[in-house]
Amino acid sequence: MNTCIVVLLAGRLAFAQADTVKNGEVAALLSEASDGAALLCPVMPDQEIDPAVYSDWNGRRVYFCCRKCKKKFDANPGRYTVELAKYQPAAMEKSRGGRPDDPLADPAKADSLAKGSPIRAVLPNASVSNRESSLVNWLGRIHPVTLHLPIGLLFGAALAELLFAWRKNSFHDHSARYCLWLAVLTGIPTGVFGWFLGGLRLSDTDVLMRWHRWLGTAAVIGLVASLWAAETVRIRRRGQSGYRVLLLITILIVSAAGYFGGAMVWGVDHLAW
Repeated sequence: MNTCIVVLLAGRLAFAQADTVKNGEVAALLSEASDGAALLCPVMPDQEIDPAVYSDWNGRRVYFCCRKCKKKFDANPGRYTVELAKYQPAAMEKSRGGRPDDPLADPAKADSLAKGSPIRAVLPNASVSNRESSLVNWLGRIHPVTLHLPIGLLFGAALAELLFAWRKNSFHDHSARYCLWLAVLTGIPTGVFGWFLGGLRLSDTDVLMRWHRWLGTAAVIGLVASLWAAETVRIRRRGQSGYRVLLLITILIVSAAGYFGGAMVWGVDHLAW
């Protein structure tokens, strides 16, 4: 009985000491902020950091609000340097030596460079100064909402075409045509919204954003080409094999674009088993 009491007291003392250390760490972290405010997560800037969740990067400790954000940062640290400079400036000063000529060491200058950073394309609180216009920005935010519809319609068209090839039923043929037309009509504006969301530029510093942008653009082109091929087949009564191959290629491109889009948000290993 005495042994149990001793073990319980020792455990309570250990927890109390851990709380003291954590509180001291929080106080030290808060002192790093210029205005005394709580430090924010560089991945989700609307959340305060948890001192128990961190990564060591370039000789400095970077803190996050949760382990999911830590996983995203570890997968691609360079993508979050702009946000890191704004919300945890001490991390940038330590990792870059605090050079006065380094724009990322200054949160104000880092914000002015945010237009070229892909993180501004996925964070909902991008600063107004970095928006081409309020209308373009608003339309860009529709992209994550609308993109699932043309994708689903494309796969529906492929499934109907597969059933038509198997059963030779005109119902499946009409269904494939209906789905493909709707996929094109919704896919074109979805692609335009994606360009608005990612920024109207031809080059991206982030490799994930670059692949997602151009694969998504290729997917829209593939949709239009597939529709053209399908209508040509119905007019000329030939070339159906070429149309089906083109439809399959478009599905593969859409799948690849979806992977890179997911990697931008959840990390490159988001499909890991």
